[in-house]
Amino acid sequence: MRRSLLSSIIALSLLTGCNSDKTETVYVETEIPKSDVVDTESLATSTTAKTSYDDIGDGAYWLNSEDETKSLLFVTLEGDGLAVYNPAGDEVERLENIEVTGADIRYGIKADNGDSIDLLAVALPEDNSIGFYSVSNKDGVVLNDIGTLTTDYAAEGVCLHKNTTNGALLLTGVTDDGVAVQYKLKYQDGEIKSVLTDDNAQPIAVRELEVGGELSACIVDDETSTLYIAEQDLGIWAYGADPEDINSRQIVDSIAPLGNLQEIEALDYSTFLTVKATSL
Repeated sequence: MRRSLLSSIIALSLLTGCNSDKTETVYVETEIPKSDVVDTESLATSTTAKTSYDDIGDGAYWLNSEDETKSLLFVTLEGDGLAVYNPAGDEVERLENIEVTGADIRYGIKADNGDSIDLLAVALPEDNSIGFYSVSNKDGVVLNDIGTLTTDYAAEGVCLHKNTTNGALLLTGVTDDGVAVQYKLKYQDGEIKSVLTDDNAQPIAVRELEVGGELSACIVDDETSTLYIAEQDLGIWAYGADPEDINSRQIVDSIAPLGNLQEIEALDYSTFLTVKATSL
């Protein structure tokens, strides 16, 4: 079992650099279910960015199934906002004046009326919230703000889980205080909203995990419904992604010298046969 878990995770220390014309290579690897984007099972892409920034926290790749040349790489810049790159490495869009850390994407999120969007979620720790955008790139990059979920925590990392059976959507935010908190989401009236709310229409979490340590990132394998959480100075934990799965917890790999990993800043899901840790 340990071997199969190791085959599913890559631990990354993302590139950083000064804000200049210096080019930087950003390598993104992700698993895309067949039901989401044509018949593509896995994607590994390398993009050489033509701009660089002091702090890069996370990255998420959006595959345009109709035209791969119009795919987009989203890179969180912490205090410098969010940069969007095309496959050629050109910065084609930028969200400024916000602090953004984690990012994740899911495809084909449907509303009851049949409307469907590709969803980008970003962690906004300064505001104790998660921001949501619909993504498209037909005649130019379009990021539509479709809601904000206010939480009780400052999430550093964020990950989405789309149930492969019923399409239900779950969001997990992780904090540097060792807490992982989950919300069930819905796409309704052009917005992403929490399924559960209190009497004041504030979101109610469906699960809270006291993981411990400083958490830096998370990722979900939709096919196996497994939630992976990176504890920065210890290693990677695996949990059942379903909020009702309260018993499962196991260590996937640890920080050296106890394991094979260096400091973990981000996670991406892949089909490689080993865990790869990079320090760039």
